[in-house]
Amino acid sequence: MKASPSPQPLHSPEAESSLRGWPEVLLLSLAALVLPLWLVPADPFLSQARFDWNMLLPLLVSLHYGVFKGLVSFLSIAACQYLLLRFHLSGEFYIPDQQKLAGWGIVILICGEYSQVWKARHESLKAHHVYLQDRFDTFTRYYHLLQSSHNRLEKRLAGQAISLRESLQYLRSRISQLPDRDIKGCAQEILEILSSYGGIQVAGFYVSDDGKTLNPIAAASCGSVTPLVADDPLLNCMLENKRTVSIKDTKQRPRYQLCIPLTDIQGALYGAVLVESIQFFSLQDKKLTLLTVMASHIGDLLRHQTTLPVLDRSELQTFGHSLTRARHDACEHGSDSQLLRIRAAQVTDQVLSLFIHLEDTRRTLDIYLKASDHDYLILMPLTNTEDCKAFLNRLNSWCCANTGYSLTELNVSLQSYPLGESDHEIRDILKEISRNPANEITSA
Repeated sequence: MKASPSPQPLHSPEAESSLRGWPEVLLLSLAALVLPLWLVPADPFLSQARFDWNMLLPLLVSLHYGVFKGLVSFLSIAACQYLLLRFHLSGEFYIPDQQKLAGWGIVILICGEYSQVWKARHESLKAHHVYLQDRFDTFTRYYHLLQSSHNRLEKRLAGQAISLRESLQYLRSRISQLPDRDIKGCAQEILEILSSYGGIQVAGFYVSDDGKTLNPIAAASCGSVTPLVADDPLLNCMLENKRTVSIKDTKQRPRYQLCIPLTDIQGALYGAVLVESIQFFSLQDKKLTLLTVMASHIGDLLRHQTTLPVLDRSELQTFGHSLTRARHDACEHGSDSQLLRIRAAQVTDQVLSLFIHLEDTRRTLDIYLKASDHDYLILMPLTNTEDCKAFLNRLNSWCCANTGYSLTELNVSLQSYPLGESDHEIRDILKEISRNPANEITSA
């Protein structure tokens, strides 16, 4: 049995607003008739008076309530006066001046129209004010929300002691100190760094002994980690494709929300980070790309040990592996990297001091290849074009301040190649370096 609808109110707000004011209209109209009869019985219509005071009351009604109620008040007064004259209810009266009545009617209509125009303008301004107040309240809420988010971001950045480049450099030094570069010795550091950048809350680090499966015992953990679920669909997808996968990539309900493999450029699997709980906003493409790039760099560090600040020609293959990784990150993940070539036409004392300064101030992740005494290749991972230009400007400023000459005056050529965009030029440069055992130049 269907329930009966709830009873509707007898008077809607529109009806109540339309009925509001009628008692005042009737009271003022009655006063305009009674007061002259009581105060001036001989001339209740004030026909002989210099001013029709009784008409002020319907005028006030018209100003306050508008044309319609003012006209009703005026016509009711005029009708009552006509009835008094028609039936001689109170003796002989002076007949009201019809022109005065017509004039008062016109004045009341004008006042009522002015009142309605003024009220319409007032309502419009009031609605505009309400809108602005609502917008101001919304802006205030958003301002406080933005301020709170900014404060949280400042606290997070303040608590993050090292940058991405410094983190990878720290892992490079730690991995180089491990016997046989055993990943278990720095598993906790790797997991902590990935957690700090990826908003990971609960995760385990699992080592791969055969490059195909994971050891069921976690080498490091963050939070309360549950035992490894070997048949998890997200984990199997990661092992099959050897790439980072998240819960967004499957329609099933996996145990893990994110799986990050540690692979080198050759695709060898060293381990994986299986995330059971992660912050919701960390499952964005930019954040996942950052974690993937970090994991791939760690995988390369486990395969190729690059500890010397400057590589020589015999280590061209190692430099090529690092170049391949940087190009892969640039093409697959949009991570900017630059290859910089610095060559001098002549070897002078100023040029030698320039290259010595270049080696002494090497940035943490930059890899140098010394093709000859006058030809250097600098691989700058995670560096965009603007940062590369800033690096060259600092180098030119140092050269001017310490040698008295600019790089152009020293005949030092600078060529930068963005990885992923200048592959043919980079390939020709590597072929040139591998083909020529030494570049003979004039020494001054």
